[in-house]
Order: sequence, then structure tokens, then C-alpha cells
Amino acid sequence: MGLLSACSAVDNQGNSSGGDTSSQAAGPGGTSGPGGTGGPTGTGGYDDSFGSVNPSVGSSGVGGNPGDDQETGKSCDGKFTGRVRDFQEAHPDMEPQDEGKCINCDDHMIVTDTLGADLKPVYGGGAEGTMTTTGKENFDVWFRDTEGVNMPMNLTLQFEDPEGDGVWTYNNREFFPIDEALYGNEGRPHNYHFTFEMHMGFQYKGGEQFTFAGDDDVFTFINGKKVVDLGGIHAEELEVVDLDELGLEIGKTYQLDFFFAERHVTDSHFRIDTSIEFLNCGIQVN
Repeated sequence: MGLLSACSAVDNQGNSSGGDTSSQAAGPGGTSGPGGTGGPTGTGGYDDSFGSVNPSVGSSGVGGNPGDDQETGKSCDGKFTGRVRDFQEAHPDMEPQDEGKCINCDDHMIVTDTLGADLKPVYGGGAEGTMTTTGKENFDVWFRDTEGVNMPMNLTLQFEDPEGDGVWTYNNREFFPIDEALYGNEGRPHNYHFTFEMHMGFQYKGGEQFTFAGDDDVFTFINGKKVVDLGGIHAEELEVVDLDELGLEIGKTYQLDFFFAERHVTDSHFRIDTSIEFLNCGIQVN
């Protein structure tokens, strides 16, 4: 099983207007990162242009033209950029207090099995919400820059391969990358209430795996289909994806879309393990 590890860093210049700011975490990384030697332009699979729908983010963490970072998987130095969004605790889906809502429970009704055309999860709950969410309107801002509701900034994670065997690990038992930033800690020891998303392309070679362990919500899509659903407010859980079971075609390029939410105080565990060789340094979607 491949392992992917990262130490995170943030740039405190994020703002509610959604301006592209980023920082690359310090620390050692592999000479190529989980992009390996890169790969050719895709001929099939999901969004094989890696940015035709959404602007790219290269190793510098700033927006670029579609496909700009297609060759940079081999020069990411293990750094991959996504988008973090900070919420105030008063948001209805953070520390949900509504009658009938649950804390410390799984919730697999939050998102549908297919990613939306805008590369965002599609809300699966009805008008009354789900066990831990309060409806489509409140969910739809989780992964969209929304002035007055969340504060966004780019976040670069440092992936490492300590064994040098193509197995990459991110293992952070205290994943609080925006402490004292954006909305701040709101009187708590950490800034607990935030979401994070990453989008990377890869060429399927056969035998790859992707594993996530942590809390709270995690949704991962490959080729536009949900392969990890750890929805809910819960203690650490683990799910392993064997890409050989997804019906992918060897040699074709596909996209992995990753979404995480930290919605409840106390813990924030975040571990990704993967042997996937990504072709780019992350794709930014506003």
C-alpha cells in the first residue's frame, strides 16, 4: 500500500475575496514527489486535460492557464496545493446544534455518488438535511469561496516518501493548518472549523492504492465517482481504495478529487496513503 505524508503550512494573507495566496511547507521531500516522472496528455478518463474546467495551480501555488502544470508532477518536490476555507463556529453545519442533528455519528447521505460538473460534491440530503447537515444551501458553501460565510486561502502540503519506494505518506495527528489565521481560533485552542479540497490528475498504471484515515468528513472521487465516503462527525475512521477495482484503463489519465471537512472540536486527524503518481501539483477550483 502506498503512503503519502505531508506537513502543512499556510500563508496568513488569505482574505474573504478569495485571492490566490499560498505557502509551501518547509521540510524534506522526495526529489520528484508523488508525481514521479509525469506522463503524457490524457487520451481518456475523467477531465484528462487537468484544468479545462478549472484553473490550475502549479508548484508556486498560484493560478495558471489550463494545463500549465501538466508537466510539473516530476518537479513538485512533494508539494501539492489545494484550497482551505475557514468557517465560523456559528455556521449551522459546524458543531450542529439543531434538534435531531447528531455529533459522533457517521452520515453517508451527505453527498451523491457522482461528482458535479463543476468538480464539487453534489448534496444528497433533502430539505430537512441529513443526520449532521442542515440542507443544500448550507452545504453548498463548504467547498465554494463565499464572501461573508467563509474565508479561503491556498494551502500547500509537503508529501514525503521516507523509504524511497514510491510509497507516499501524510500523517498529521494534529491537522490544524490555519490556527490563528483567517477567522482565527474563536477562543478555542485551535481553529477547528474548516474544509479543504485538492484535485490531481494521474495516469493509471495498475496496482495503485489510495487510503485515508481521519476525522471528520472525507469524500474522494476518482473518475468522477465516489470511492471514499467518511461523511459525518466521528472519531478516526479508515478506508482503502484499490484502483484496480474501479474499472480504469491502464495508460489513460484520470482525476482524483479530494474533499475534507473538520467540523467538531477536540481532534483533527489527517492521513493520506497513496502509491498514485500524480501528474500535476494540484488543481485550484474556486
